[in-house]
Formats: sequence, C-alpha cells, structure tokens
Amino acid sequence: MLVALNLLTGRSREIRVALLAIRQHADGWAEAADQVASAIGELGRQWEAELCSVFQEHGASEGLRRATAICADEIAPGLGARCAALFTIAGERHTLGLSLAELVLAEAGWRTLWLGEGPPLEELDALIEKLKPLMLVVSASPASPRKLVLAYQHAMPNAHTFRVVKGATDLG
Repeated sequence: MLVALNLLTGRSREIRVALLAIRQHADGWAEAADQVASAIGELGRQWEAELCSVFQEHGASEGLRRATAICADEIAPGLGARCAALFTIAGERHTLGLSLAELVLAEAGWRTLWLGEGPPLEELDALIEKLKPLMLVVSASPASPRKLVLAYQHAMPNAHTFRVVKGATDLG
C-alpha cells in the first residue's frame, strides 16, 4: 500500500503525494479514506508488535495529519456551504479519523471547522449556539470512557447519530 510505505517517513509532503495518488485511483475521498484507515491500522499493529517505536508512530501520525489538512485546504467550499464542526470527546487525543472525515466532507462541499481535541461536555450548547454548525462530527476511540461517550450522545438529543462504516458514509 502506497500510504503505508510513506507513513513512517513522517514527511507530510511525501504522504500528501501518496494520498493524492490513492485519491486519483479511488471513486472519491471516502474510498481513499478507507484505504488510508487500513494503513493507519497496519501502523498500529506494527507499533503493538514493537516493529516501530513510539516516536516513529507519532511522527507518522503527525505527517498524515498535516498531509490531510493540506489536501482538505486545497478543496475550496462553495458559497453558502454547509458547516460541520469536527472534534473529539474531551480527553481523546486520536484525531486521524477526523482528518479523514474532513477530506470526505470537503469533497462533498461542506465547510469544516476543525476543533481537534474536544470541548468539555458542558460547552457543547455554547459551541452550537456560537458556531451554528449543521453537523457535529465527534470522534472517540475504543479506549474512550464509555460513560463519557454516552454523555456526549445524550447532550445532543436533536442530533442525527450516524456511524461511518467502511465503504458506507452518508453525508446528505
């Protein structure tokens, strides 16, 4: 896989070129993101098997984060584009899924507000009131405390909940 070969370099320009090559051969960023997610999973397995170090894994993740941000910034949303706010639940540091979601949203014509590591639960109402996003893209990992994930879901009773499943993303 092209991205897996370039991720460990940590060099965002090389990773960006690999991302664009994958996108060129895919039906869209959603399909390309599935392939990149597989590379991220492989990188995690290499780290778990002690085939790469923590600093290599962190460098690869940062290179990918920067490369996806560059690619997303190159897609200009049209006038009147719908707005989506992207963030993790409080305390969650893993944001690569959000980076991939940002690419998919940008290609679908959405304007994104990248908030990264999430706002405290008690600030969600203020976030929605001030920024007025039509979509909240909230990320949590399997390591996230289940009670906190449920609290975020409960705090957004009017939100439509959806899951991004490999190969099946609804952005309508």
